[in-house]
Amino acid sequence: MKGISPIVAMVLLIALAVIAAMGVFFWTGAYTSKPAVQSYSAYFSAEGCDISSVTLRNTGTTIADQLGVPFYSNNGTQVGYIDIKNFTAGSAVNFPIIVSNPNISSGTYYILGNNVPQTIFSCTKASKASLYINGVDGYVNVTDSQTMNITNNQVTFMYWAKTISTGAHLQVFHKGNSTVSIDRQFGAAFTPGDTTTYFTLRTSNGIVDANRGPIPADVWNHIALVYNSTDMIWYVNGVNVSSASQTGNIATKIAPMMIGAFGSAGSTQYKGWIDEFRVYNRSLNATEVNNSYLGSPPADATNLVLYYSFDWTSLDGSAYGNNGTFYNGAYFSKSQS
Repeated sequence: MKGISPIVAMVLLIALAVIAAMGVFFWTGAYTSKPAVQSYSAYFSAEGCDISSVTLRNTGTTIADQLGVPFYSNNGTQVGYIDIKNFTAGSAVNFPIIVSNPNISSGTYYILGNNVPQTIFSCTKASKASLYINGVDGYVNVTDSQTMNITNNQVTFMYWAKTISTGAHLQVFHKGNSTVSIDRQFGAAFTPGDTTTYFTLRTSNGIVDANRGPIPADVWNHIALVYNSTDMIWYVNGVNVSSASQTGNIATKIAPMMIGAFGSAGSTQYKGWIDEFRVYNRSLNATEVNNSYLGSPPADATNLVLYYSFDWTSLDGSAYGNNGTFYNGAYFSKSQS
């Protein structure tokens, strides 16, 4: 600094310090910044939320599909997540909230963006929900009981389902210990490849494992599977679509029933939503099935041995207390009703 006045020298030092600081700032920013697609919350504006789903508008550019976006309450507790798909620029999309905590209530919630709370909005808890199974390790276990070990010559399984098309064999429900025929009592599975539902039933006269359809994937369908002592009957959305011959009393099997998995080990997981799951120990007729599709299932307190509304609970709504237990990737989500 020889030949430079103290004032000029001080100005130069300050200028150099500012430039250095700016260099560090810009380098740090470039180093820590994330691609815009990961700053997804910055593009959101909430337009509605009812705990079971949230409507978000994309106010920025198109966002790539992102699975498992965390959904938090205002105290920092993660209550579920959102799978963001087809979120194009300017669009408003209703995303189901996959809920891992059924005890959540109305309140303020947010989504994380760059690990910072963003998109804070108020939600009210919906009265309706459904069961969501993630296709990996989720299922509901129904402990075996005298009323679930159905051994007469009639039975009806009835439920709503919205199956995610994956190309795999997706087990809706199953009672038995393994894939060996002698260890199976009854079950149903969806096969997205040919959009059919398998209905499995073992009786004193042998096992029938047949598939019928078509049953479209990725939309809600009402399914009723009926055994009336002479035939196994498939109903889709209130309509008899097919049947297969079967006779005899249903074979006994002491084993839990799994909703969303195959066998007691919980494999071949279903992927999608299941709602209003009912089991009757008698055969419903065509009129009763159609009325059920239209929203008026028979109450039948004596013959209804299992009923899960999945409205934020896995308690059995029948008179027999066959309560279910959620495991791993089984959650509550937005109901079809």
